Amino acid sequence: MRDNQWLSKFGQTNINPPSPQACNRRLWRAVVNRAVATGTLSRAGMISYKRGTINILNRQHLEDTSCECYSIVKNEYARLLAIPG
Repeated sequence: MRDNQWLSKFGQTNINPPSPQACNRRLWRAVVNRAVATGTLSRAGMISYKRGTINILNRQHLEDTSCECYSIVKNEYARLLAIPG
């Protein structure tokens, strides 16, 4: 479950909100996951990542290795905003 979905559940139910420690653990995992992903993509030569700025170096390779949802989201975004694809 994504962090925003996990946190939003607490506004819709009668269960106790998570402790600050539980929130910190989940947020820390997100930071670690982002660091691993950016490191992997950077070593593969697809992106450069420095001080929170991501530059795409090889868009075709990045698109080729992404999941099928990338093209679905890209096409839907273009359709909704009438951006030539």
